Amino acid sequence: MKKMIVALLLEFLLIACSTSTFEIGGYSPSSDAKTPTPEVLSDCFINFNLSAWIDVDEDGVWDASEPSLQGVEFHMDGRFASVLTEYPCSSDQEGHCMIMTWSPGECQSSDYKVTAVPPESYKPTTPASINLSLTSTDFSREAQFGFVIDQ
Repeated sequence: MKKMIVALLLEFLLIACSTSTFEIGGYSPSSDAKTPTPEVLSDCFINFNLSAWIDVDEDGVWDASEPSLQGVEFHMDGRFASVLTEYPCSSDQEGHCMIMTWSPGECQSSDYKVTAVPPESYKPTTPASINLSLTSTDFSREAQFGFVIDQ
């Protein structure tokens, strides 16, 4: 039995090391066969960095003394394939939220609408919805939303 296994291994090695063409399962390599080169495609990743704050002086500008607002829910409408982060996202303790999107192929110019929905008892001091236009070279956009307590 050992002699038969050794003989088969030697025969396999002779065939594998041979310079002649051999055929395995219907495949026969030729000397002029070219190794295929995979085509590399780029994908489009876009970040939307969104922020919310309590606009104490109601001027629509986030001043250094004004606190962030946690719990603002952000919604986005626009052409994108997949959202890579939790969606809709809510602002954290620092008032920030990031929506990351992905789509196959190169980035193309697109328009997106971002809407901020505040926690109950707050009203906006800035537009609650804004449009963001992206060009094919943009990879990130930022938007800030101010709110005050609705009395």
